[in-house]
Amino acid sequence: MASSAAAAARPPTVVIDNGGAFVRVGLATDGHPRATIPNRVGRLKGQLQVVVGDETEPGAVVQDSSQLVLACPVERGIVTDWRTQLAVWRRALSVADISARGAPVVLLSPPLMPSKSLAGLAQAALAPDGAADDETAGLGAASLCIVAPTRAACRLACGLAGAQQRQQAPAGSPAAPLWSAGLRLDPALGGAGAPFSLSMGCCVVVDAGFSGVTVAPYVYALGSEAIGTPAAHDATPPAALPAEHCIGSAGGPDSAPASTCVASGLRRGPVGGRLLGGLTRDWISFRSVDLSDDVTLARAVAERAGIVPLHDSAPRRALEPPPLGGFEAQEAVVELGPERLVLGESLLRPGDAAPASGLDSCPGIAASVADSIAAAAEAAPAWSPLLWQGVVLTGGVARMPGLAARLQRELRSAASELAAVTVWSLTPEGDDNDVAWRGGALLARSSGGLLPSASAAEWARAAETPGINAAVTAVAELMRGSAVL
Repeated sequence: MASSAAAAARPPTVVIDNGGAFVRVGLATDGHPRATIPNRVGRLKGQLQVVVGDETEPGAVVQDSSQLVLACPVERGIVTDWRTQLAVWRRALSVADISARGAPVVLLSPPLMPSKSLAGLAQAALAPDGAADDETAGLGAASLCIVAPTRAACRLACGLAGAQQRQQAPAGSPAAPLWSAGLRLDPALGGAGAPFSLSMGCCVVVDAGFSGVTVAPYVYALGSEAIGTPAAHDATPPAALPAEHCIGSAGGPDSAPASTCVASGLRRGPVGGRLLGGLTRDWISFRSVDLSDDVTLARAVAERAGIVPLHDSAPRRALEPPPLGGFEAQEAVVELGPERLVLGESLLRPGDAAPASGLDSCPGIAASVADSIAAAAEAAPAWSPLLWQGVVLTGGVARMPGLAARLQRELRSAASELAAVTVWSLTPEGDDNDVAWRGGALLARSSGGLLPSASAAEWARAAETPGINAAVTAVAELMRGSAVL
């Protein structure tokens, strides 16, 4: 009774998805984020006034975003300005009418962050709340857990696959959980339902977002150790998994196989929505339409007009070229033709499709996935065939038409003849891509408060380590120990 009363008195967990393009905040008990705002700040040209988040949108403070000098605190997935990041978090929490003071915080942020970024995020979240101009102030959270967006997507994909398996079971099986509403897990080239490997927590998550692409392999695990040899499997899953193999209560609506990340298979690349928007801006500038001051329009054009060709020769000789796409800019209409194809091709062959971008040595998405699976196979050889079956594509850029099908074709040529390759698209209904936030909320909710986290007291002790570099290292190590890959 005492423990249940203490749990009831504990503030609900605040979940923050710190994306390169948007910040989404809400409570773990919510089904969707309460607020989604751009992750940027802006300064009015010729003035000192600074606007934050949703205030930078056209029509909020200014009618045209070209009147602002925009700055983003995230570069290629890494927070480079944590004070600006804190200002965006505060704005998002204010819009959502949520306070993080004294509450546990789950932060969705990419893995492999440098020590200074981790230390800055820890101070922004765990330092005592104070005035906006206080250099030492933070959100005043009670604890902080950093969760990789790929881990959140893995949790949702495997949970959806398990729900599909249960729905295919005989009558009397549990209905789909409420958290799965509006989420779709579809094979790129059509086919049957989700494979057994996904329902057992084995997959490769490809998070194609605004800042870049992150690839992370996950295998079914017992605790934190990967099982060396998978159990014999067929098309029929076991009736139930042991409770110790699940997140949450066995058989409950939020339970799922526990997965662990094969860290040696983590891969990150810089080709994302930001780069595609920059390429679009350059191409349109060649048409005598200057978009150098309106990067948001260029990014919107890239998201709406880009298409990934099904064959790698399509940018040079498209059998069925897409219709020309037009948009209005400065009272002019610019027609996009071959650029629409090259946009998508740059995701798979950055050096060939965008030679002026300086990405000659950067691998594309397909090459990164194949390399990730090869590295994971060295650590857990028996899981390699299952990883090829469960490539999960998610993120804002993943909605680009044709990307999932093209990725599967590319991987098919890279895999062995005996491997069954399947790419799955994990997308929500509607325009807001809240997959990472929903996965983080589900992890926080289903863990029963047992997610690893660093408390404000632990952070304060680490931050008091003599020497600036030593303190940064101590805080970074503390945060890495409380991270969920």
